[in-house]
Amino acid sequence: MEKFTGDEHGIRDLMDALDQRYTKIEDRLIQHDLEWIWCRQNEDGLILFSASTTERDDKINAQQSQQDK
Repeated sequence: MEKFTGDEHGIRDLMDALDQRYTKIEDRLIQHDLEWIWCRQNEDGLILFSASTTERDDKINAQQSQQDK
């Protein structure tokens, strides 16, 4: 899990950091301004952010369950 804090550049810095660090297609759980966000980088390199809190919460719970094993 990556943790990002808010600053004057906001979400743009977050997207730049993701673009530089992740090249393969997969889901990532990130924290931005104290809120957990799920994102996915697709085949075209576009970064998609989850707007569904239910989906985000399900993924957070699933990841926490795996870490507890």
